[in-house]
Amino acid sequence: MVSPIRYLAWMHTFHPRAELDLGRSGAPDLPAARLLEGASVALDDFGAPDRFRAAIGHRYDLAAEEVLPTNGASGGIWAAYAAALAPGDEILVEAPGYEPLYAVAEGMGAQVRRFRRPAERNFALDPGEVLAAVGPRTRVVALTNPHNPSGAFAGDDLVADLARELDRRGIHLFIGEVYRELVAPRTTARRLGPNVVVASSLTKSFGLGWARAGWLAGPRPLVERARQALIHALGMMAPAQASMGTIGLSRIDAIAAELSRAQEGKRAIVEDFARKHQASLAWSDPPQDSIFGFFRDRRGRDLRPLIEAGLENERVLVVPGSFFDHEAGFRLGFVTEREKLVEGLRRLERVLSL
Repeated sequence: MVSPIRYLAWMHTFHPRAELDLGRSGAPDLPAARLLEGASVALDDFGAPDRFRAAIGHRYDLAAEEVLPTNGASGGIWAAYAAALAPGDEILVEAPGYEPLYAVAEGMGAQVRRFRRPAERNFALDPGEVLAAVGPRTRVVALTNPHNPSGAFAGDDLVADLARELDRRGIHLFIGEVYRELVAPRTTARRLGPNVVVASSLTKSFGLGWARAGWLAGPRPLVERARQALIHALGMMAPAQASMGTIGLSRIDAIAAELSRAQEGKRAIVEDFARKHQASLAWSDPPQDSIFGFFRDRRGRDLRPLIEAGLENERVLVVPGSFFDHEAGFRLGFVTEREKLVEGLRRLERVLSL
């Protein structure tokens, strides 16, 4: 039985009410007209999915047979799980973590267990802790890198060590890496081990959420099973969607440079806010190029009621930590305009009684 994903349902309800959006964890939307400016686009070309797959492989130095275009990274999560899990199999998922990582698996009949990424260690990934939680029925370990909601980034050497140990046990390591381009452009964890499976898209780091252009990359047998699963679910990727993805990849570095310029000075504003309220809030310092981070309430309050009331009264939005297994916290994004960020943080002080 497929159950609602609480986080996405909450965002659909509350996000439209926000005047000042500090909840967004991805780049601002890039208008389609700007992406397509000067481009020659054939929206009805059935060869577009193959070209999109080839473009993904070219950027990340992957064989085309290891790549599968999907409907956003969400489609990549679903396809990977459909290929790797059977009902009753166990998946080990990070906590705190992004809700679809475990909700999708539950919907497929898998048994979900969690491993901790403690706030006291700034949500750092600990391979020893992961391996200690592995059981005899574990088939997949799932995590995000950079971590959602904290932005913490685990280096490739550490991830490769974890992948190697899991491979010895016949376990796939699934990594959602939609934010990786922010901290390690043109790279992917797929190449860190034969059992590593990744999902990504042009959404979070590049503002092309409307295109729903994503992908899955992994070992060829798994990718072929995932392809068959997508045929059952979707038939095929829409040519228009694949065309948008191909154009997006061809212009991705220019888009990234524009985002970087737009972000200048914003992190400093958030860090000033964190220093000002360090007695009440703990700030999990993400990588320098991150566009979001996580605050923890030192008083241990469940912040969701305050955030929801503040959205009604102050029209400012942050994402409650309860959707990431951490009630006493919130994820804050800082991609909005500079003036709105400053005003949003001012209103948030009143919302949280800081």
